[in-house]
Amino acid sequence: MKNSKKVSDIPPMNDEKLAKFWYNNEPEDFEGVEGTMKFTRPPKKLIQLRLDPRDVRIIAFN
Repeated sequence: MKNSKKVSDIPPMNDEKLAKFWYNNEPEDFEGVEGTMKFTRPPKKLIQLRLDPRDVRIIAFN
């Protein structure tokens, strides 16, 4: 049986050290961390925009 670690035991680190830490450790090894995370994006809104043909050419080819 693996010794379960606590997330609160992780010392404060800068981004580089934190990236190395999580590269070498699995979140599932810590108490209270679930293995499934769900990331969602906010919904997008569809809009219509009327442009002159000249403006469309400028946008499309630049």
